Amino acid sequence: MGRIVAFLGMAAQVFACESVYFPPCVAGTSAEIVFVGTAIDNGKSNRAFRFRIDETLKGIPKGTKEIEVGPGPCNSGYSPNQQYLIVGSRLENEPDIPGFSHGEPLESAAESLALFRALGR
Repeated sequence: MGRIVAFLGMAAQVFACESVYFPPCVAGTSAEIVFVGTAIDNGKSNRAFRFRIDETLKGIPKGTKEIEVGPGPCNSGYSPNQQYLIVGSRLENEPDIPGFSHGEPLESAAESLALFRALGR
């Protein structure tokens, strides 16, 4: 059921980017990675953003300091030097770069962050 909800949420974003809010806690049910990170800059390509990992919550090997993620909802990107709660899934043909990411500014992600921390215990 969670995968269906996540899929419908992602599909809704594709068709109505500006009017849909898709909380990270919903996407996290099917996400491969979840972390708190600080946006650094665009990554190696225009479709990726580089983050410093501040807290790993799911799917990132210990000791990883930086990661590239997809461009965010509606290809909106992320603001450098801002902290986000990021959930993401990887592309089959590019396993090192998540193909989908959803980031919520950390200051508005308290409920989602509490949920992911609880699930991690």
